[in-house]
Amino acid sequence: MAQLLRGEFPEDVEVVGKMDQNVTGNFEVVLENTGELLYSKQTTGRKCTTNEDKRMVCEKVEAFLAKN
Repeated sequence: MAQLLRGEFPEDVEVVGKMDQNVTGNFEVVLENTGELLYSKQTTGRKCTTNEDKRMVCEKVEAFLAKN
């Protein structure tokens, strides 16, 4: 996901990985500016690996960038 976001938005997005202290299996994509949760493995039951999931995250980032 990080590579995709860096490729799609090279000048507009900074990707920061944060690890949980324990092994949790969590995976989230969050807009740091607003705290908006764009994707969560806990709510979907899977990592963001399908084209549909990736497209949804990119569309949400695009919408945020268009507003700002």
